[in-house]
Amino acid sequence: MTKTVLTSHEMLAKLVSFDTTSVKSNLELIHWVQDYMDGYGIKSHLVYDETKNKANLHAVIGPADKAGIVAPIHFALSYDEELGCLGAHSLAEHIANAAVKPKLCVVGEPTMMKTITGHKGICDLECTVHGKECHSSLAPYSVNAVEYAAELIAYSKSVARRFASEGPFNKQFDPPFTTVHVGMVKGGTALNIVPNLCEFSLEVRNIPEVNPETVIEEIRQYALTTRWSISCCRCRVRMRPKRSVLRPKPASSTIKASRRSSAAQDPSLRRTSRMNSSPRSRS
Repeated sequence: MTKTVLTSHEMLAKLVSFDTTSVKSNLELIHWVQDYMDGYGIKSHLVYDETKNKANLHAVIGPADKAGIVAPIHFALSYDEELGCLGAHSLAEHIANAAVKPKLCVVGEPTMMKTITGHKGICDLECTVHGKECHSSLAPYSVNAVEYAAELIAYSKSVARRFASEGPFNKQFDPPFTTVHVGMVKGGTALNIVPNLCEFSLEVRNIPEVNPETVIEEIRQYALTTRWSISCCRCRVRMRPKRSVLRPKPASSTIKASRRSSAAQDPSLRRTSRMNSSPRSRS
């Protein structure tokens, strides 16, 4: 394989030129990276999803096969990160079974070169409310799924307000409390038809002091025990796989070196910033 020489700018331009929108395959990008590494004698392994239409890439450089490298360097590329880190799970399992395991993971994120050592957890819910449809002129004899979903959404908002005002709090994160928010709502077909279905998606981003499953269970119990749960209205709450919180730890020598390097490039980074609420290291 011919060795390709690119500057950092050229490499970034090449990588972002691939259309890896989540609804599409990422194999064109993955195969290009695999060929690029092969040109430098670096072997890589692909971990596919069930459809074989997407893949993670894992490669290890050194130390024995590369002069000047005193410890192995791992490269790991995953897919569908924005949909819930879907590819990262199988990639992590692969790396855990590898003969050479990494001691430190550096995640490339837009952090303005700040070193971040922790992140909030994240838990997603898909809520489906079923009602009883009829013409709007007979609305009192129906069960409006959108209205009952709105009650559950409003209760979720009250939980969010409670965390914001009462905590618990962790000042290492910004905001320093657990957040609850509804990002998508879908229901109804026409104004003159009482809707029999409403779906919405809810997200919990928790600090280490809060168990997200406890928050989800509170919302679930509200749906089951409020007065409207005994009518024709039915509610189903499904929890997607959660991403665990990463607790901030005392700075190791590697982290301290990273912070010194960042500060050397930009003096404004000499003070450690607070953590971002993302489930990734990007604040």
